[in-house]
Amino acid sequence: MEEAAAHDDRRPSIFETAGGDEGMRRLAEAWHARVLADPVVSHAFSHGFRRDHTERLAAYWAEALGGPPTYSARYGDETSVVRLHSGNGEHDDDKGDRADGQDEAAPASVRSRWLTLLGDGLGRNRRRDDRSLEGH
Repeated sequence: MEEAAAHDDRRPSIFETAGGDEGMRRLAEAWHARVLADPVVSHAFSHGFRRDHTERLAAYWAEALGGPPTYSARYGDETSVVRLHSGNGEHDDDKGDRADGQDEAAPASVRSRWLTLLGDGLGRNRRRDDRSLEGH
């Protein structure tokens, strides 16, 4: 009798809460537009970028946030992402970001700005009355 009354009590993934594939696509589009217009992080795209960058980014975020493994199936695993983003050059503030003086993939100021732009995209990508992501 208990089994018949049971239901799925699991908490939805961030992917589901953010609107699934469509929500991830909107978020990637919003983030990408903000990055290209931002003086701190736009240099990452100064050498150009793939036409399907937003699609790939949305698939990557979707998989990382609990969605389907579309990115891995189509484009490769995490190693391929790291390889793709390696060698993009130093940032103005790379030096001194780590105690050992070695460069990191993204210095603290760039990482911080990247996250700020992502948060801006999240905020603008949902309805004003939608508080579904606040608990995550």
